[in-house]
Amino acid sequence: MAHWIWPVLWPGLRQGLCRPFVGKVPDTNAVITGGGGGGASRRPLTASKNVIGMLVFVASEFMLFMSLISAFYFARLGHETWPPSGQPRLPLAIALFDMVLLFASSYTFRRAVHRIRAGDYRGLQTWLFWTLWLGAGFLTLQGIEWWRQIAFGLRMSQNLFGAMFYVIIGMHALHVMIALAAVVLVWRRASLRRYSPRAHAQVVAWQIFWNFVVFMWPVIFLVVYVL
Repeated sequence: MAHWIWPVLWPGLRQGLCRPFVGKVPDTNAVITGGGGGGASRRPLTASKNVIGMLVFVASEFMLFMSLISAFYFARLGHETWPPSGQPRLPLAIALFDMVLLFASSYTFRRAVHRIRAGDYRGLQTWLFWTLWLGAGFLTLQGIEWWRQIAFGLRMSQNLFGAMFYVIIGMHALHVMIALAAVVLVWRRASLRRYSPRAHAQVVAWQIFWNFVVFMWPVIFLVVYVL
């Protein structure tokens, strides 16, 4: 039964999954008819496997983060005092400013995608450049925070709070590093004109990953820094 159901369902699923990220996705069953006596040719598919693959990867990474955050939350419920007494207070102001940087970087990445869709290569590179610097600023503040927390006595080996704090924050910082490396790659390919208004699925795929990294920080901030 699946051999005839799948061809019927796939065009609708593809439109629903990919349209928010790549714009209009043409029907693969549609054809373009040439003028005069020309024959028909199949319209090229613009929904890239890169986008679908990134969505699946982000879903798996989301489950990883939620497992870590849930473990942190339930560990907190099992202790009368959390963080343990004698631990330094987590810097809420720095964490809030980190959030501002990440949200700003999400906006600049969105502008970069809009620029390549308009065929503006210079605009794509410019907005990717700002995304890169905002992400680097986030990591710099994270490094400063880690150095201060360690100097104040918060270490992984000290207690459960310290171990889980550095695992969650460190995992997020690792994903930001991966995202920054991807932005450098995309910027380099943009400088070589490897993208076009109709062929930039790699840019969109990494935008999805970047937005995932941005989205996870408010969740981490709420559970780790506030609650």
